[in-house]
Amino acid sequence: MEERFDEPKEWEEKEICKLIMEDTTLEDQTFLECVFSNCQFLSTRIKRCMFRNCTFQNCIFVGVDWDFSSMMDGKFFDCVCVGVNWSLLKTKIRRNEPIYEAKNTFFKYCSFYQMGLRRFHFETCRFQESYFEECNMQECHMEQIDFGKTQFRGCDLRKADFRGAVGYVIDLQQNKLQDAKFSFPEVITLLDGLGIRIE
Repeated sequence: MEERFDEPKEWEEKEICKLIMEDTTLEDQTFLECVFSNCQFLSTRIKRCMFRNCTFQNCIFVGVDWDFSSMMDGKFFDCVCVGVNWSLLKTKIRRNEPIYEAKNTFFKYCSFYQMGLRRFHFETCRFQESYFEECNMQECHMEQIDFGKTQFRGCDLRKADFRGAVGYVIDLQQNKLQDAKFSFPEVITLLDGLGIRIE
């Protein structure tokens, strides 16, 4: 039976498959430990919705307007997320972030602001022109990731592992990098912000 979201409702441990929402509004819904599989949210307005401990598998988020909505401990596997400002989905509860786990997910034009990502493992994820600002990313695992011009500003990257990663834009003067691990030759790009030329 196809789910209907035209009335406020709380959904718990519900499997939602192949839902396609395009140029429409999802409003006043609460999802608790639900699994979204092969769903698409395209130019969708998600208004006053809550997502708690939900899993998203092979889902697409493009042009979503998150309006007074929140997410806690989301798990993203094989997803595409374009233009998501994750900080807007944070709750007021400390240590609860919108993303709990991400694997093989593509983040494009995404913003991560003041997020607690310590020891986070972006396993086999990919980024393009995204932005991390003032995030706690100590001991974060970012090995072998293609960052595609993703910028880091004011982040705590101490003991973070960037070995094998490419495409990151990290200013040495604006981030904490003690004991962070990088690989040659990509590590040379860290000198770009200092105006140093290597020939």
